[in-house]
Amino acid sequence: SWLVEDMVLAADEAADGVARRGSSLLGMPESTYRRHLGKARASLETGTSMRIPEWLAVQSVFSEILALGEPETAGSVVARARQILLEEVVAQFEDDDKAGAAMMGVTVPTYRNWKAQLAPTRAACAEERR
Repeated sequence: SWLVEDMVLAADEAADGVARRGSSLLGMPESTYRRHLGKARASLETGTSMRIPEWLAVQSVFSEILALGEPETAGSVVARARQILLEEVVAQFEDDDKAGAAMMGVTVPTYRNWKAQLAPTRAACAEERR
């Protein structure tokens, strides 16, 4: 997805191109990080890394997220960033799954699955507030 590609590219920049540090920043195995980095770089080189204008505003947040420190658990930075972004996209495009899927860079069925998984989390948070 765009999120993973852009987070990996931001981590690469923050780590000055050192894969071990970049993978550590994201809390993912170095081999996974290298695989995602290779795909992200290939997308940039081939021009298939197109982003919708609304997405460009999100990219600036990645370096801020990475500056918060090292993650506590594997994959927590990317997973948490995806969760935050999904919550915002669902709020902005609540009745438009096609636009939401485009913002998340996934297919409509994948977006609907993520949205369905988000619903119990949102309900639990609402319960806690009561």
